Amino acid sequence: MGKRNTIDYQGRKVEGEVLEFQSKGEAWNQYELEDGTTLRVKIVMLDVVRLIDEYDDNGEPVYVLSAQQIVATSAPSHLRKQV
Repeated sequence: MGKRNTIDYQGRKVEGEVLEFQSKGEAWNQYELEDGTTLRVKIVMLDVVRLIDEYDDNGEPVYVLSAQQIVATSAPSHLRKQV
């Protein structure tokens, strides 16, 4: 069993187990905005905790995630500040 951690969950302190993980890929999602800007976004997982004795409506265990959002922007030249 892994390291235990206490998590704030729905207004309560709940015990959880910190899980090790391996990334199977960190794909970029791309969005084109109406002003012509392209946003590229990806999420990088930092930590995963499975809550002990907490389940969703389908009986699946509840996980609390800590992640970082990475954003790259490519705006058309008419929107860029001239340097």
